[in-house]
Amino acid sequence: MIGSAMKRKISVFILAVLFATMLWSPNTWAISTIPNGNGVSQSARVEPNPLGENVTAKVYGDDLPAFFTAYGGAFDGRYIWFGDMGLTGRIVRFDPVTATSATYNLPSGITSGFIGTVFDGQNIWFIPNTGGKLVKVDKDTGTATGYDGWPAGASPSHFMGGAFDGQYLWLAPSGNGSSIVVRVKVSDGTMTGYPLPVGVAGSFFGAVYDEQNVWLIPNGGNALVRINPADGTMTTHSNWPADFTTTGSFSGGIFDGEYIWLIPAGADRIIRLDPATNTMTGYNNWPDGFNKAQNMYFSGAFDGQNIWFTPFIGGQMLKLDKATGEMKSYDISGCSNPNYFGTVFDGQQLWLTSPSALSAALTRVSTAGPGSDTGAPVVANGTLTPSSLTFSSAGLSWAKATDDITPDCKLEYLVYRSDSPNISTVSDMETNGTAEGAFAADIATKTVTGLTPGSTYYFNVMVKDQSGNKTAYTMVPVTLPAPTVTLSYNGNGHTGGTEPVDGSAYSNGQSASVAGNSGSLVKEGSVFRGWNTSADGSGTDYAPGSALTMGLANVTLYAKWELLSSEARLGSLALSGVTLSPAFHSDTAAYSASVGYDTRSTTVTATVYSQQSSASLELNDGIVLTSGQASGPVSLAVGKNTVNVKVTAEDGQTQLTYTVEITREEESAASPETGSGPGPVVSVPPKEDGFRVIINGQPQEQIATAVKESANGQSKLVVTVDVDKLTAQLAREGDKPTVIIPVSSGEDIVSAVLSGAAVQAMENKQAVLDIQTPLGSYTLPAAEVFIGRLSEQVGQVQLADMEVRVEIGKSGEAAAALMSEAASKGGYVLSAPPVDFTVSVSYKGTTLTIEKFSTYVKREIALPEGADANKVTTALVLHADGTTHHVPTFVTSREGKSYAVINSLTNSTYSLVWSPKTFGDMEGHWAKAAVTDMASRFVVNGKSASSFAPDAVITRAEFAAIVVRALGLSDTGETAAFQDVSDKDWYAGSAAKAKEYGLIDGYEDGTFRPDRSITRQEAIVILSRAMKLAGLETSVSAGQADAVLAAFADRQELADWAKEAAAAMVRGGLVAGDGTGLTPSADITRAETTTMVQRVLKAAKLID
Repeated sequence: MIGSAMKRKISVFILAVLFATMLWSPNTWAISTIPNGNGVSQSARVEPNPLGENVTAKVYGDDLPAFFTAYGGAFDGRYIWFGDMGLTGRIVRFDPVTATSATYNLPSGITSGFIGTVFDGQNIWFIPNTGGKLVKVDKDTGTATGYDGWPAGASPSHFMGGAFDGQYLWLAPSGNGSSIVVRVKVSDGTMTGYPLPVGVAGSFFGAVYDEQNVWLIPNGGNALVRINPADGTMTTHSNWPADFTTTGSFSGGIFDGEYIWLIPAGADRIIRLDPATNTMTGYNNWPDGFNKAQNMYFSGAFDGQNIWFTPFIGGQMLKLDKATGEMKSYDISGCSNPNYFGTVFDGQQLWLTSPSALSAALTRVSTAGPGSDTGAPVVANGTLTPSSLTFSSAGLSWAKATDDITPDCKLEYLVYRSDSPNISTVSDMETNGTAEGAFAADIATKTVTGLTPGSTYYFNVMVKDQSGNKTAYTMVPVTLPAPTVTLSYNGNGHTGGTEPVDGSAYSNGQSASVAGNSGSLVKEGSVFRGWNTSADGSGTDYAPGSALTMGLANVTLYAKWELLSSEARLGSLALSGVTLSPAFHSDTAAYSASVGYDTRSTTVTATVYSQQSSASLELNDGIVLTSGQASGPVSLAVGKNTVNVKVTAEDGQTQLTYTVEITREEESAASPETGSGPGPVVSVPPKEDGFRVIINGQPQEQIATAVKESANGQSKLVVTVDVDKLTAQLAREGDKPTVIIPVSSGEDIVSAVLSGAAVQAMENKQAVLDIQTPLGSYTLPAAEVFIGRLSEQVGQVQLADMEVRVEIGKSGEAAAALMSEAASKGGYVLSAPPVDFTVSVSYKGTTLTIEKFSTYVKREIALPEGADANKVTTALVLHADGTTHHVPTFVTSREGKSYAVINSLTNSTYSLVWSPKTFGDMEGHWAKAAVTDMASRFVVNGKSASSFAPDAVITRAEFAAIVVRALGLSDTGETAAFQDVSDKDWYAGSAAKAKEYGLIDGYEDGTFRPDRSITRQEAIVILSRAMKLAGLETSVSAGQADAVLAAFADRQELADWAKEAAAAMVRGGLVAGDGTGLTPSADITRAETTTMVQRVLKAAKLID
């Protein structure tokens, strides 16, 4: 990352380009610029810009391609060019403003390895150390040209650097038998060879042009060689300082416009050469604590005031003031302590190259004056991960931060702790938190000790750079485990039976389920009434099956005994369709009643006087009643009938019988009954021409008839409901009755037929129609047929003339084949054959199919015999084109049989499937369970088959698609009225459906902006609308919203349009809050989206 200070210098680079192109022509140098080279590299002249007293080094690890080794480079006034030492045929152009690079592949056949880069004002020349060609690259076009017209005696594989004199390029021979200096005419690449003076070894490291002559710098020889560019004549110079030995080597030289400074590789000092007088002066006045024997220098640069020497070994960069000779060292070892080969000055900062881009591509050395580092460390992932929790300690780990100035390994970290969620920011930590020790550099873990078992703590981490700038991570709550405790039971004086045994170990705050009297404890003359925490009953009562929250101590529950009661009265007595006279009273035992002829039976519901009493109830001397539950139907004969309810108290001795005398009227204008029979009986078989319908739990004979049919190879049972009889019975019932049509036979299709008038009568009573078959069941509120609206659609007809047909049936062969094909393509398994659920309304040959409901309608599919209930992940709706979509589903069991409960807003063909999904990057992630569940239900998709990318932000299109799928809606349909959504976009159907159901509105300009990320508060608003559609309560007053949101420190950041939705979701437990904030403006992630969607479905009981 490039700092803001660097970005502000773009204009300076533009000026530098002007200098390179306007001020530098052959043999003509602008007075205001300085030379820019070090013997191996020669760059465009730049304006003097001393780096200053304080500098900082920052490593950029990804700026050169892998396996690219750059030995120096050349700055052309805008870009820096690097050649590869390896035989890869690559060069790189680096942008020092953006810290990005572009790679250029050289023409076929050029595989030279380069040591030395020289800029001639238009072209960059790459000097070969291995290979056979000198390469020229045009700075504007990147066009590369190779030259290999080597003069006799010249070795094209042994050059190290060179110098440009304004017309010619002079290449320095590096030894290995080479004794020829090569001069290259830059205009056409013509090469001329010049032999070295006799006796001079050809081992040189770089060449320096002092604006008069070219100097060859010795790498192991005993003399410098000066070349006159005009004629190529050479002279040697070896007037070294008196105490200097020539055994030391140099690696290039730096011309400051007056002197040439030799860079000490193995030499014990820096040598300054005065080209005018050939005088050499040694400098070994090293800074305090500096050891030259441990530092070797290979390159350097001149910034207009100081000579900079870059270390190859040692990590200490040297700055030498050319005016005073004073030296200062800087530790630039950073985090990886790399070696450096080359140095390039771009007029603003130094760029150092490493031997291998695998260790560190480039290091930038720039001015860092007091106060210049104002940017705090960057925390890309602020998540703190707790681990290794014990009773008294907690381990924390985190991802390390980065900084644009301070090396990452120099950043320091400090853990803070609090008992409250009040350390979210740096200021909060310093004000409210407790520091765990002191700042420590380059750490990513910390174990905090001395904590209290079972307690909840809040932790955060602060990171600080070398300038004192600080950044906070994200606060995390951590609850420590507590020592396990036990729950035991005491019979408390029992005379028989055994106490329950709970073998579990519980931690602090864990819930235990209180046992019942499973060991049949008894105490003579007493009755068991549950448990108490004290033997004398003065503690807390716990009923069997209730939850007991365990603490830090073992718990013993004592049996609670009460003396057997002699109470034999009833608390209530009711007979369906019968009005008692007088009104019931517990102390009144005799009643009478009259009913009409049409009341053929009644049910008896009796409740014992004391709800805790175990008194027994008996109907008509033989039928056991359960307190509070209706009996089976009691038939009533014409004339007088007697119903007796006998109550036996707990003590088994006291009894009281309640008697009801019921007179049933004779049938008017009909033959009288042939006798009253032997008296009331519990049930009467239905007539053969009738079909039993159950209303509010009571069988009703003769209300419907049934006819068996067959068509298209399928058997069918058609049950037709009598509107008059149904209406009459509904009139006797209260509101919201349930009308059950039970079918036990095994037809392929069951069809319930009602007239429009019958449906209207049910709607008026808010009745629910429940068709129960071996295939499954269909629970349909009558209001969802919208019979009144449908009658208007077909022309204001009489409701009695309309026929409503509700069907459950096995899908035909074509649909079953289509579903099998879809399963094969989708890679999932069918858990049960598909089943059709349809509702249609017909009138005089016109049939309308009801495909959409205003609320979720429940239907059940019975799992086939022997099917594994654990091998059902969801149900899918099958479309005519073979596509499918998810509908919310869960599996329940009744009487040993399993059923898939499906809630849907539409009618269709449904099939149960098994499709477990997992993702490798979810292992250990906090949202793993939710993502696995929702992916297995086809609600969310991974980025690939093995990756979900849980922490990536989600787009508006992705979010809309997930919500639509979660609610069981099809994502097919016309394009929504959004200007930026096309029919061809994958999310077009989702956007259309989301708008159709009022989940999204779009923006004021008519756009949807599908690729834009979505904030948490935007997501909360959409999900609150999904809550409302799913039947959850979402209305919140302004006062209630303020109260619910008061716990969140950042509640003021919520937009007004999001407050009611946020309060509804917090109140419903769908957005968890611990006081740390809702972060409403933050982008929501894929994991957060999945978790919140799952919570909505669970809260609405659409899934389990």
